[in-house]
Amino acid sequence: MPTLSTPVTILAGHLGSGKTTLLQHCLEHPALQRTALIINEFGDVSIDHLMVAQLAENVVELRGGCICCAVRVDFAMTLRDLYEKRQLGEVPMFDHVILETSGLADPVPILHTLMANPLMHTRFVPDAVVTCVDQVNYERTVSEDPVAMSQVQLADVVILTKGDLATPEQRARTEALVRAANGQAQLMQVTLGLADAATIFLRGVFEAGRSLPGLGGWLLAGKPMAQLSGNPSGGAHRGPRPTTHVIRTEQPVDMAGLGVFLNRVTNSMREQLLRIKGVANVKSRPRHIRSQGPLVVHAVREKFYPLQWLDAWPDDDRSTRLVFIGRELDGARLDRLFEQLCL
Repeated sequence: MPTLSTPVTILAGHLGSGKTTLLQHCLEHPALQRTALIINEFGDVSIDHLMVAQLAENVVELRGGCICCAVRVDFAMTLRDLYEKRQLGEVPMFDHVILETSGLADPVPILHTLMANPLMHTRFVPDAVVTCVDQVNYERTVSEDPVAMSQVQLADVVILTKGDLATPEQRARTEALVRAANGQAQLMQVTLGLADAATIFLRGVFEAGRSLPGLGGWLLAGKPMAQLSGNPSGGAHRGPRPTTHVIRTEQPVDMAGLGVFLNRVTNSMREQLLRIKGVANVKSRPRHIRSQGPLVVHAVREKFYPLQWLDAWPDDDRSTRLVFIGRELDGARLDRLFEQLCL
């Protein structure tokens, strides 16, 4: 049985910054074959775990809110349970944990959970904070949500994503903003998640307080939970809290109608929408598509990304699930449009 503390990588990044895409590729690397993956998603319906479920044996999914606030205690319990089950041989052996945070998570309370709890600290140790940064949207995102800045300030490694979609000016401005926020982090350009996992994970580059003056001492001092996060509805998040709206149906949907629906939503609600993600069970699919799995939908603000088909359904749930993340979303209108155009 393992006796040393197990390294934990915190994979951070704002909504749609490319965390799951990075994991899809990196989890296939031999260096991560003994990795337990914990996925935290904002909202009640989880999509991201479907994208990686076939690649990781130990997948633990946290729902119901941002891990740095409402379900932070569940994170500690999850690590404890994983440790105990590993000791008992009830889960495949692992010697590394990756926590994929929600796009709205501030890494500070998560690091506090790992470092301030004496029992936790004897079993798990931070390996690195890896933050994905969307070069197309980061300038606007960081101006609207201070959590995006915190995710970069705490990073040991910053993964600059979507360079193939960003203009040279966007790439230059994003890199300047990142370097201004954290001049010591290692920056890596990664397109479509194609990266060598060995250059990102299990490098032991975390040093408490390296990125922000005095942070390590503040964390290790063991401040009370209330001082760190306030109440569950606020805490580390500053400014208006995004909310989610979920559309779910057991009926197969019309693929053409789904396209019209999504385009209409992004055009008319672009000021409110932050992210759309989901899986769809379509009535018929193009002849060249051989897979039997669902259609995967991804959008950040008004930008849609190429359609992707999973090879197979990861589980028995064949329902269509669309998650909308934004501010002041008109859920009733979304439901009406979906029913009119997709069913």
